[in-house]
Amino acid sequence: MKNIILLVLLTIVTFTTEAQTITHNPKSKTGAFADLRVGTRFGGAVTDNITLSPGFNVQGGLGYMVSKYWGFKGDIGFSTFNSKKALTPSFGGSTALRMSLQAILSISEVANFNIKNFGLNLHAGFGIATIKAKEWKKLNPNSQDPFIKGNDDVIDLRVGLNPQYHFNKVPLSLDLDFSFNMLALQDHTIDRSAYLNRQGMSNFSTLSVGLTCWLSGISMRGFPNRFKKIQLK
Repeated sequence: MKNIILLVLLTIVTFTTEAQTITHNPKSKTGAFADLRVGTRFGGAVTDNITLSPGFNVQGGLGYMVSKYWGFKGDIGFSTFNSKKALTPSFGGSTALRMSLQAILSISEVANFNIKNFGLNLHAGFGIATIKAKEWKKLNPNSQDPFIKGNDDVIDLRVGLNPQYHFNKVPLSLDLDFSFNMLALQDHTIDRSAYLNRQGMSNFSTLSVGLTCWLSGISMRGFPNRFKKIQLK
């Protein structure tokens, strides 16, 4: 986790240092973008034997803003589930890996907030997630469930709010993201101690911070020599 946070900070410093050599298109908040965020995970369906502590969350993706009002993106995320109190000795923690396709609506543009350098996006979509309980999978190596053996594979419905601060001189935005994940067709609790019988929906939330890089706002012209392609003679 520390290495990922340092990588995000290093990216900010690098782009800020090279600001005078990057041609930044002020209209670059449309077009292609990439984002990376790190933060924490809250919630998750467990039995009374387990008390979950906040977990780690990392997510990133690629997207395209068709106009200043709307766009779409595909993303992938990874979250951890660990206990601060466990009466089930076999629970050694769980992880969730998810992928989704989402639509983006710029609330700040639709509502005409007209606040300089600030944006607020709503994103929503669906995908799949697979939940892995480490110790349970070791104890049940011959599980015959479909898709990823030994994992609880679910439908992930995701909705979130994403405030952004847009930097002036570099094609970057500072992001805060709160997302709510609704899990459908989940067979077991996170700790694998009880069946959910695929009834209803469970959920967890994530809160993360990171950067969006507006790829359409970058020109390599004028970049330092160390970034230029080497021409072989």
